[in-house]
Amino acid sequence: MLIFSNELLSFMTIGDTLILDGQVIYLDQDTLNETERNQFNFDSDYRRVRKRGIWGLEGNIGSFTMLTVPFEGQAGQTSLYSMSPDFQKRAWGLGFSANGYYHLHDHFALRSGIEVQQIHWQSLYLEDIQTWNEKDIYDASFNSNGLQAYYRVLVDPGLGLYELDTLTLNPQQQTNSLNVISVPVMAAFHLSSAKKRNQNPNMLMLEMGAVCHLRKMKVQAFTAMSESHELINVSKLSLDKEQQWTMRSAVTWKRLLNKKGMNAFFWVTRMQLDWPAGLWNQSGWYGKWPSSYLTFGMLWEHGKSLHSLNN
Repeated sequence: MLIFSNELLSFMTIGDTLILDGQVIYLDQDTLNETERNQFNFDSDYRRVRKRGIWGLEGNIGSFTMLTVPFEGQAGQTSLYSMSPDFQKRAWGLGFSANGYYHLHDHFALRSGIEVQQIHWQSLYLEDIQTWNEKDIYDASFNSNGLQAYYRVLVDPGLGLYELDTLTLNPQQQTNSLNVISVPVMAAFHLSSAKKRNQNPNMLMLEMGAVCHLRKMKVQAFTAMSESHELINVSKLSLDKEQQWTMRSAVTWKRLLNKKGMNAFFWVTRMQLDWPAGLWNQSGWYGKWPSSYLTFGMLWEHGKSLHSLNN
């Protein structure tokens, strides 16, 4: 935008022109009629200075959790590791991500990148279940030695007398794994007003978008028990490149750490939730994919904007 003082205009006469950056600007103090306006085409004589977009790069590390006990398959069946009081029912995994930002203006930005997550958990498996299933078992439980059965032994068929005996088996621990590669495309909205962002280094954003997940999972065979105390071995499951689209909501907190010129550095904390939750299937048993994440990271932005306090 050009601003001319009255003193400068006083030296200009009707018909004067200015040449700026190869463009001719006509100066005229007289009122022009419609024909003259069309002739000079004043709309093309003025050019808005376009504000450069703000872009940035963000790196994160975070954690997520999943329930390791699958939902019951057939009615009355329970996995052994859901019965064990000492067995961990929930596992935690780690994830890393790299994202790129582009701010269309101070209140709105687009974010996309790639995320890599990995998680491992344990399950219980009994190799020989025939010995167990041949017993007349009326109760079973876990103790310090393993899985223990209380069964009856017929000693006098005529009188129908039984004696009690015990059988203890030690299940093997199997290691399962899940690897996920995700590509999010998110829209971010600043919730803090421009005035507050200019005075306070803490900023809050709401993010909405979609995510494409590519999963690879290996679940080893595990053992389950029916209501009649019969043991059942469920075969292992292997999923390779299982793809799913989900929606994602996230709340992001940013704190300005340092700014110099056009560069700004932020500490970023993000809580995000994917929905609807996906399920994996293993021989009629169902488990839920992890859907909530908590991440921490650093954000570098380049550009002049209220949100980076560079004004």
